[in-house]
Amino acid sequence: MMLRAARGLLMPSYPFARGGMRLCHRCKVLQSAQQGWHGAGTNFVAKEYAANEPDSVALLEADCRMQGQAKAFAMAFNAQRVPKPVDFVQCWMLALPGRGHFAVEPFLSGDFTKYSSNSGYVTDEIIRYTPHAFSHFTFEYSRGREIVVDVQGVGDMLTDPQVHTRSGEGFGRGNMGLRGMALFFASHECNPICKRLGLHPFARHAASSAATVPAATAAGEEVGPLALIVAPPARPIATAVESSERLHAPIHFALALLHARSVRSGDESLGPGVFATPARGLYHLAASAALGHLPAITALACLHSQVRPRK
Repeated sequence: MMLRAARGLLMPSYPFARGGMRLCHRCKVLQSAQQGWHGAGTNFVAKEYAANEPDSVALLEADCRMQGQAKAFAMAFNAQRVPKPVDFVQCWMLALPGRGHFAVEPFLSGDFTKYSSNSGYVTDEIIRYTPHAFSHFTFEYSRGREIVVDVQGVGDMLTDPQVHTRSGEGFGRGNMGLRGMALFFASHECNPICKRLGLHPFARHAASSAATVPAATAAGEEVGPLALIVAPPARPIATAVESSERLHAPIHFALALLHARSVRSGDESLGPGVFATPARGLYHLAASAALGHLPAITALACLHSQVRPRK
């Protein structure tokens, strides 16, 4: 069934794609109201939330703001004279009488690729530097307040991103806050574009050997997990740390919490290719403390003293 929603606008009543929360419809603005679907015109995608979503209008508005924010980040990224500029399609609200509200954007023709997700997934099917360097750039450009993830589209024309904020507020229900930021950095490895932009690599625990066990263990004595001593970063806290690097402190702390919760619940990984271990959690806790993050310093002191911290 075809809905002629307004003069010169056509939209099927059924979606061509379904996501976790939204439905996607084809939409076409005709050059002449007398023409049909195959006539000359411009193709769009109209997205709506499920009919049982009470906050659909507010969520659609958040989606449009998020896409605009990502587009602004893209302009700043391109200003750095990167090898391949990126862009996000413009998105706006559309209200149809008797049908509801939609977020509408131009239809992207071509091979659609999802380069990353909002929870740390990074595709290994198509190796691209630009999408992941862009996400890393947004974190440092916003001084750690925001990061654009869920990067997807046709080539470098992108759409439907997700913005995580340090506060966890704004930008819809997909905003995972510090947890989402931490999951990105848990799987991100800086590439030549990151280095070209001068972005700070995120220190990651490559193997459990970064944690050392007291000598008593070598003699066969059992040592509790609190006795693990994590080798701190080479630079002591008292030494001046570059301000951009300090942005990683709450990310390390969030990763330490994620590792601790995953280990306690018996989960083997935080995400694709990111295994949960006590050693990795302690490494991130020590890294956060070395960068002067007070909650991490307090937690590390409690661990060494074998005192349970208060919530």
